[in-house]
Amino acid sequence: MLRINLFLFTLLFVVATQAQVVVVKGIVKDKRSKEPLAFVNITTVDGDRGVTTDIDGKFTIGLKEGSCCLKLTYVGYEPLEYTIRPSKKLQEILMKEKPYQLSEVEIFPGENPAHRIINNVIKNRDLNNPEKLESFTYTSYDKMIVTIDADSLFLKDTSLLDSSERKLKQFMEKQDVFIMETVTERKYRSPGLNQETVLATRVSGLKNPVIAFMISQLQSTSFYDELISIAGKNYINPISKGSIKKYFFLIEDTTYTPENDTVFIISFRPGRNTKFDGMKGFLYINTNRWAIQNVKAEPPQDSMGIVVKIQQAYEFIHDHWFPVQLNTDVIFTPMQAKAGNTTYNLVGKGRSYIRDIDLCPALKKREFGYHEVEIEPDATKKKGEFWDQYRVDNLTARELETYRVIDSIGK
Repeated sequence: MLRINLFLFTLLFVVATQAQVVVVKGIVKDKRSKEPLAFVNITTVDGDRGVTTDIDGKFTIGLKEGSCCLKLTYVGYEPLEYTIRPSKKLQEILMKEKPYQLSEVEIFPGENPAHRIINNVIKNRDLNNPEKLESFTYTSYDKMIVTIDADSLFLKDTSLLDSSERKLKQFMEKQDVFIMETVTERKYRSPGLNQETVLATRVSGLKNPVIAFMISQLQSTSFYDELISIAGKNYINPISKGSIKKYFFLIEDTTYTPENDTVFIISFRPGRNTKFDGMKGFLYINTNRWAIQNVKAEPPQDSMGIVVKIQQAYEFIHDHWFPVQLNTDVIFTPMQAKAGNTTYNLVGKGRSYIRDIDLCPALKKREFGYHEVEIEPDATKKKGEFWDQYRVDNLTARELETYRVIDSIGK
């Protein structure tokens, strides 16, 4: 009888505890540009619970019943306390950017504390590098949207716009300039056997599947190689051997995961008086195996005037860290649209989502063809049912309109 009562008490306690948890979902954006902010640290005001936004700025957090406030911190932005609005299914939180520059001071009493962390990352680089695994396979869904960065146009009174500005605004209200999607299957076997098969591709206005495949080539899939490739150019990795002599590192913040791991947010940039092809950005280092959990990086503007920014997110899958999403944002500064007296840049927003990850498939050498990239004969003919399996979200009305209009021009 005692055991039954104890069991019932435990069951009631668990049910009561679960009933006290309220699940809140939301997205965090830049207040000015309305762009999603990746890897924002979110906690309850009492610090009892915490999460980090994903690479698309989205988050889900379980709160105790009665909790109504969240505290948000993000490097380069003003700290924010946000009151939850129960009437909204998706909380939209806007953070205000503050003037921010990496410190010019590079002299520390003794060793730079960030160096210990970076050295641990370098020491464990082969352990965490996906391409040091015996084999792996995954499927990737890639989408690139090219549009005009004309947000400032929407802040102006329509009655004050000239005819060219009104036309551009009407165009931008309905559609983008270009959209393309690809579903790719990749298989890898050590050492160096690699093959990617394009299962499906759709490019607005065009039927050439190779163009859509190019999105996956804009950045290295993993941030562990000695050299990181961005838009066809190689840059020295901030976690390569000897990097602490080339880069300046600074611990900007420290957060914690639900698994009680510590995450160090470290900024990096080329050191003063150094000359090499380097990058600047942020590394989010998890003390679980001293691995990269997230990374944000951008090289200097090149001679062509193209600005590229990348983001990568990793998850701990089957006892190994593996990339699950890659973002690539491109500003084509030489290519601009002019309306009135203002010119607007052409920008590309690329998103790659990695799924169906298998870290120990039994792959044979004979399974790899002569070509590293192969395209299925019916890749351009896949129907909506196929795409629905891989799209993270349904196409928006704006994206559908882009396909409709640009496809009609292509014909």
